[in-house]
Amino acid sequence: MIPVLRLCLMLTCISFFQCIPERVAGGAGAGNPPLGEVTLALKAKSSGPRILPKSTASGLIALDSGFVIRDSAGAVLSLDSIVSRVEGIDFALPDSLDCPIFSGLPCKDGETTLEGPFDLDLLRGISHPALNVFKIPAGLYRKIGFKLIANKQDSLTDWDSTSQNIVLWGRMGALGSAGQRFVIRINLTEGLDFGDPVGVRIKSDTLNNILLGLNVDDWFQGTDMQACMAASPAGSDSAGIVRLQGDGFCSGTGIRVRRNIEASGGINYEDQVEQP
Repeated sequence: MIPVLRLCLMLTCISFFQCIPERVAGGAGAGNPPLGEVTLALKAKSSGPRILPKSTASGLIALDSGFVIRDSAGAVLSLDSIVSRVEGIDFALPDSLDCPIFSGLPCKDGETTLEGPFDLDLLRGISHPALNVFKIPAGLYRKIGFKLIANKQDSLTDWDSTSQNIVLWGRMGALGSAGQRFVIRINLTEGLDFGDPVGVRIKSDTLNNILLGLNVDDWFQGTDMQACMAASPAGSDSAGIVRLQGDGFCSGTGIRVRRNIEASGGINYEDQVEQP
């Protein structure tokens, strides 16, 4: 398993979330503990500059348009899309609870599961279908795990976008430049685990908001992406996009990027969760 990431959380009441009764991980009833209503978001973050918002075709402003970061060679990269595909979300049960207590609750090996699939937009911190509001047993939770969609083996010839579970779109160069466009598709085979000994207490008498963060600043540390793209045997496609995939691209650069992503849990990350 990958190293456990620090749990970034914020508990607050947010009045504008819609309640979706059918998103329930366990039902109340005889023998069941009280349930707490929960909203959950996983959002990318950065200490660096953001890509400036642009007007959409409808004239509205597109918020959270991307990040500007650097690799170890000092090259500037702009990320304008980060999406992930999640099979399910596991919540390690509070110490006082155990699976046999529950009736009709998806539960195994001390974890209750919110079953997907979910498509996550990590720039905006939103999910389709939305992760608001669902219910889990009240209590203290110290670990949350994201099981990503199980995929086929990495292949340099298979460009089916459904065969990877996290996809990064961006370009080389500074803001406003016409730098080389790229897409990186990676399988996070071990998923993403967020944990903290202190934990987060889910209460039955309020709306509990949990916000997890992935810091993109170090995703390309230990890499030289400009040299990688210049040496890419496939080059760019007919649209001028360099396509990189799996652990093996650029002599192991892919596995470095994957491990950087897996270790990128943020600390003390606070932001407002947006849901449609």
